[in-house]
Amino acid sequence: MYKKLFPILFLSLFLVSCIGVKAGISVDAEGKGRISLEYRILREFESLGRLDGNEAWPIIPAGKADLERSLERLPGMKLKSFSQKDEGNDIRLRAEMEFSSVESLLPFLDAWGERAFYRNENGKKRLSLCLNPGGKPYDPQLIAIFKRFSEDYVWELSLTAPGTVSLAAKDGKGNPLAELPEGAKLEENGKTARFSITPAGILSAEKGLILDFSW
Repeated sequence: MYKKLFPILFLSLFLVSCIGVKAGISVDAEGKGRISLEYRILREFESLGRLDGNEAWPIIPAGKADLERSLERLPGMKLKSFSQKDEGNDIRLRAEMEFSSVESLLPFLDAWGERAFYRNENGKKRLSLCLNPGGKPYDPQLIAIFKRFSEDYVWELSLTAPGTVSLAAKDGKGNPLAELPEGAKLEENGKTARFSITPAGILSAEKGLILDFSW
């Protein structure tokens, strides 16, 4: 059941294609920080967690109680604020959480422990997030369907830290990408770096897509 609770950001391309996600990570010099999270889910998608007596284990945290219960399993994570608003066919949820170290944030970003990595080498810190490992091209018709159902959604992640933050987009083997996937945008602005992309753009990155933040 634990692994079902956190596909919000990176763990399932199918789920990411059905929701819009905006996450902002802020880290201080000691490695402590906050993550602000805003995600939009289709009302029909939210109801999937309530089928077949599965009310207690929704596919994604669809309310404050769900998120609090999930964070109880993650030492070093604490919910600071939460709000929810109905917007027509969507439900918009906002949450802000504190983390005691970047290491304690990793299980929230990646419950499987296979797509989020943090290194601190001689004071040079690096957070790597794999959105698509690559190597398995998706059917063009599948990507077209995702485009149609997720055209109003955007996946965005930013990181703010002391000093200068840099961001590199790489393929699944760790090589710099010659060009960004469709619908992607990368920005670096001193202490903040930001990456945004359409859900279909994640799927269309045939060679893979890794975000490598360093500061």
